[in-house]
Amino acid sequence: MKTVFSPGSVLFLLLILMCAAANAVHSNPLLLLAGISFAVLFWNFIAAWRQVRKITFIRGIPKTGFAREEIPCEIELVSRSRHGFSCTAILPFFRVPVLFKLEKVQEFTPKKRETHRVLTYMLEFQRRGKYNLSALQISSSYPFGLSTWARTLYPLGEGPQEITIFPLRCDTSEFWSQLERPPHAESTRIIADGDFSGLRLWQEGDALRKIHWRASARHGQLLTTRTDMSQPLSVFLIADFTDSDSRRTEKNIALAGSLVYDLCHHYAPFTFGAPVTLWVKIIAQEVTEILKSEETDDFCTTVLARFAQIQRRDPTLPPVDTTQEITTFRELYPSGSILWIQENKGNQETE
Repeated sequence: MKTVFSPGSVLFLLLILMCAAANAVHSNPLLLLAGISFAVLFWNFIAAWRQVRKITFIRGIPKTGFAREEIPCEIELVSRSRHGFSCTAILPFFRVPVLFKLEKVQEFTPKKRETHRVLTYMLEFQRRGKYNLSALQISSSYPFGLSTWARTLYPLGEGPQEITIFPLRCDTSEFWSQLERPPHAESTRIIADGDFSGLRLWQEGDALRKIHWRASARHGQLLTTRTDMSQPLSVFLIADFTDSDSRRTEKNIALAGSLVYDLCHHYAPFTFGAPVTLWVKIIAQEVTEILKSEETDDFCTTVLARFAQIQRRDPTLPPVDTTQEITTFRELYPSGSILWIQENKGNQETE
């Protein structure tokens, strides 16, 4: 516990010492005043220390999140007194570089002389990385404001909770618009009227948006378009983080993470069961690595977690030749796309 005395408490303490000195020289009623003053000061310490009996998380913090995106957090404080929270402040995860905003405060008394306060915070991590969330700092000047004490609590009894903050998500619309054709499966093909090779009877459970209304009106029954098997999604993303400028490296990491997120969440789900193959080659630090979707269950989370802890490669190291990897990818997936993120090279698509 750390205690900080306010200027008023210092003057109050000097008053007590003066009363004690006066009593030592001449016995007088100031002894009574000194005793009362000391009791008040002593009660300021005792009340502040005992006011918070329990602190718990109501809403668990997720294990992953994105940089500069708000994450909700709910904390419950339990006090022995009905007025124990009048001058109490809480700083969640004070050793972690995170911004927090108090959204809502709820207070109720389920038992006599026991007050519960629920604090809803919005946490915003400014940088990618992996953090340990355990310590909470509570400060209070209750009841008289003569001193402020701060206490560090660990509400997670099982140990610190780790949270992985993925790179900042950036707008990739301009990137995809620069490509002649986004590397995803074509949408459902609409068959011309009168050609029943691409139509079938509507069945319960089919989406209404797939109904071919003109053909249905002509034939007097609901007809839907068939969904042809789409072309497989095969993409090889080469993320070269050898830029000598750390700021450009962070932008490249954010772009690479956003592209992987787009491929996994916006393009892969619309391949209609077609095979999905994503390769990511990371050129950073002293060792390069390739992550493949066919070898990982949760490919998107795995890649983003890797990007969260990536370190910029030493510019003095020799460049990495990716010719062999590209050749191997082309042999396995001839129609696949290759996206390249590199210093001063921008973003490329190799046909």
